[in-house]
Amino acid sequence: MNGWRNTLARSFMHRSLWLNDPDCVMLRRSATRMGADAIATWARAVGVSGGMALVSDDLALLDDEARALLDEVIELGRASDAEARAGAPARCPDLIDAALPTRLRVGATELVADPAAATSRLGSLG
Repeated sequence: MNGWRNTLARSFMHRSLWLNDPDCVMLRRSATRMGADAIATWARAVGVSGGMALVSDDLALLDDEARALLDEVIELGRASDAEARAGAPARCPDLIDAALPTRLRVGATELVADPAAATSRLGSLG
């Protein structure tokens, strides 16, 4: 959960002070204690944050579902990075109000998550 909190807390600094560097994305479904929802939630947070998306897995061993999630992360990350380049990096609207923030917004995209349960919903604002 520290990675989650730090990624959301630093998201607004992307391209203002540095390129954000969240923890790596893990996409594999085997040899891990993370469930599919937790994997997707973390991957989407990395993408929406706009920072670097580093993958810890051997890409040749990923199944189609994991590759699709990687494609989603890259698409989210490129869109978020473009917003940051335009001066509107991702923001965490509940950063000050919540002990563990749950929302990350950039452009028209919002990630709402329950990091304790490792579930999330990715949607559009407006």
